[in-house]
Amino acid sequence: MNSVSRTLLIFSALIFVSPAIAAELCGLAYGTWQDLFQQLQANQKLKEIPSSPGFKAYSAEAGRTWTITQVGNRAHPAVACRSLIGPEGAFKVETRLACFASKSDCDKLADGYRRLDEEMSAELKKRRSP
Repeated sequence: MNSVSRTLLIFSALIFVSPAIAAELCGLAYGTWQDLFQQLQANQKLKEIPSSPGFKAYSAEAGRTWTITQVGNRAHPAVACRSLIGPEGAFKVETRLACFASKSDCDKLADGYRRLDEEMSAELKKRRSP
């Protein structure tokens, strides 16, 4: 085996045994969906709020809401971080999503959040109009 082959073999082995690269969702770094769920469950500042079937929702600081899909939801496991963004009086709703289900189910979930964000943003705009 020549040195190039040995180097590629070692490099390939390192790729397969390296831990997952951490991702980030609204300030929480995670390697797996389990890491993300555990961090949210351990956060004593989160307060459970009413939610739709198939989801658990939690309120957090600064107008942020976390939503976690439950077993039985086609998009499970997934976590959404929803925030009010923008200057005072001109808020809109923005959702960031970490979805670990099939692409199709994640796309459907993302579309649902996108529609909900648009509806909520329109409602906020209507409330601030005279």
